[in-house]
Amino acid sequence: MKSKFLRKVYGIVAVQLCFVTIVSTIMISIEPVKMFFQNHPGFFMLLFLATMVSLLAVYINRLEYPLNFALLALFTFFESLTMGTIVSFFDKILVLQALLLTAVIVVSLTIYTFQTKHDFSPMGASLYILLFVLVAGGFIQIFIRNPFMELCLAF
Repeated sequence: MKSKFLRKVYGIVAVQLCFVTIVSTIMISIEPVKMFFQNHPGFFMLLFLATMVSLLAVYINRLEYPLNFALLALFTFFESLTMGTIVSFFDKILVLQALLLTAVIVVSLTIYTFQTKHDFSPMGASLYILLFVLVAGGFIQIFIRNPFMELCLAF
């Protein structure tokens, strides 16, 4: 039962990540598309708003079987356009490095999760606090540039 659930979740996430990767690649590679999204910041805000609204709709209808998958697909569509817009501002090599690093981390954590019997559920509060510190540190880094803080956040 647990392995069936995990396969389903990983399958959905894999499809989402592949779709985001394809859309981001298109938005980086095709110059007119790239320039359109870079030259229209209002469109980015509209995409971001659509992403948040679709995420809320997924949450509200999470138990409604056929509807929740359709809303998840809609969320994935808007999220891929939003991510594509963001990555269009960066160099292709930098985006590729981030993609490969993320893939290595996800695959490593997945292998570790399937191999270990260690349960991370009791660590929920600690992990939440660490996430909050990471987000707060990143926010502070926006206003107060510090190379040491940047190094700490990188790890």
